[in-house]
Amino acid sequence: MLSAQAEVMMDGGDRKNRKLVSRIKGKSFFWPLSQGKNLLWLRFIGKTYWPQNYWIHHKRTDYLDIQMVKEGELLLRSDSSSFRAKKGAILIIPPGNYSLRAASPGGVQKCHLGITGKVCLHHLHEFGLDQITLLPDFFTQPVATIFDHLYEMTSSRDPACLGDYAGAIYNLLALLSNQVEISQLPPRLAAAKSFMEGNFSQPLTLDEICAHVGCSKTSLQWQFSRYMNTTPMAFLTSIRMEYAQRSLMHTGNLVKNIADQCGYSNSLYFSRVFQMHFGCSPRDFRRKNC
Repeated sequence: MLSAQAEVMMDGGDRKNRKLVSRIKGKSFFWPLSQGKNLLWLRFIGKTYWPQNYWIHHKRTDYLDIQMVKEGELLLRSDSSSFRAKKGAILIIPPGNYSLRAASPGGVQKCHLGITGKVCLHHLHEFGLDQITLLPDFFTQPVATIFDHLYEMTSSRDPACLGDYAGAIYNLLALLSNQVEISQLPPRLAAAKSFMEGNFSQPLTLDEICAHVGCSKTSLQWQFSRYMNTTPMAFLTSIRMEYAQRSLMHTGNLVKNIADQCGYSNSLYFSRVFQMHFGCSPRDFRRKNC
């Protein structure tokens, strides 16, 4: 069964901190530890307000804690580091010991969720989420949409929604993982990667990409080779082919229209590139997978 309750301290606290509990607003939903333990699953999810200086200490957690700051500032302290998350920031906190405190005079308004299950915990390193990470200004609309969807499914307590849980959680982890990867890249490489991901439907050239990010072709090619083990144009092709693959599987769009959406004005050339990438033509791929 699912329980709903106000968020409370995980570990003791002084008298002053206990007095602040009555000023906490919002609601959190908690799952029993045994439920979904082998899956990609929520441990808890909630939307809360903490008054200034209210704190929680977490000991030996067994979930990935994601804290999203809507207003105010949230201070995190662990055994080895500290982070101050401001409005719009996301804190990614792997299992361990840490404390959270509302650091701003007006308190902090936040969304939070804990992700657990063997699928999550065994693959944190592959996701790049195995270290405490601060993502400034990343509580964006795509992230908020997934969070709200998970929150609504949880608060409705409708068993029919349970089948959508793993997919929504995976989409959130993928968004966070991609942003963590970008945050660790050199600025111009990250800018080029984002530019290509947002404009792959255009007939981009290497000169145009370099002009957009403000670096030479030699420099950008070296950075792609050094950090991503590929070339800029090969990376652009992989983005286009992934989009084409999804479109062929999940839409009824004509191949020539998909080619145009991927930035190819010549559908025959698009088909040749697709065959080199997947070993079959777009039409054969659709027949085999749909």
